Amino acid sequence: MIQYLTIPLVKSSAGVDGLTFNVNLITSVVAGANNTFTIYSPDESYTFTTTGTRSKEAVAAINAAILNGGKPVNAVADFASVNLTIPNLPTISV
Repeated sequence: MIQYLTIPLVKSSAGVDGLTFNVNLITSVVAGANNTFTIYSPDESYTFTTTGTRSKEAVAAINAAILNGGKPVNAVADFASVNLTIPNLPTISV
């Protein structure tokens, strides 16, 4: 199983191309409203906003990357295959 998961972002105003998470610290990934999903860890949650109403597809792509990552230490969620992008950094809640 992979150790790290990168969530790709369209180049944000902060100059970030993606955020990388240690999969051992991810407790769940949940689709929210039509265009949001949240990654939960023990101490924080990260809510991402997608383009369009693609939150379920985002969660499916994340789960596929975690489960099928296989050999690489870092897997990247394949959002291009489900025609979705994340234009901004997530909202972080502690």
